[in-house]
Amino acid sequence: PAQGPIETIDHQGHSEGMAVGGPSIDPLLASGPAPKGGSGAELLKDLPAVFNLAVAVLGPGILSMPFVLREGGLMVGSLLLVLAALACDYTTARLCECAWALRGSGEEDGATRRSLEAVMGKAFGPWGHLASTVIVSLYLFGCICGNLVAVVPLLQRVLLTTFDLAVSRATLVACLSVLELPLCLVSDLGALG
Repeated sequence: PAQGPIETIDHQGHSEGMAVGGPSIDPLLASGPAPKGGSGAELLKDLPAVFNLAVAVLGPGILSMPFVLREGGLMVGSLLLVLAALACDYTTARLCECAWALRGSGEEDGATRRSLEAVMGKAFGPWGHLASTVIVSLYLFGCICGNLVAVVPLLQRVLLTTFDLAVSRATLVACLSVLELPLCLVSDLGALG
């Protein structure tokens, strides 16, 4: 049975009618205005914003899994993911054992007794404590930067569509950094809950 022309949207958001079988771009994945008709496709027009939000919530590490599977293949990629999971589980178990062993030493107060820095300080001395503090601080700084990279474009879009307010990325980064700074200075996260 012959079908009539279908409407497609090109990469610039222009609508054009094409016969079935001709070159077309999936309208759900095209950038630009969503197709009309109430089919739910309008929910997918902000796919980049959804992707940014997923990165902010899940973290960029979760996005490396499809890359591992693509580059290594299904068998090797799956094996590498299982080996990485086992290595993380083993490392976590050893660190927890060390932290619980420090608990009875009575050298530090209860808030920092079981921290990674305390374990590293006990195992490797003051240089181990300093090195672990620097490494954890750099990792958390990277997480905050990744969060800002993901959240700022989303917040720009929300401010523009909701309040018709165009705000530069630099201004949003500065405002969000000022809001996050007090949380970075809290030494005991239990005080927040």
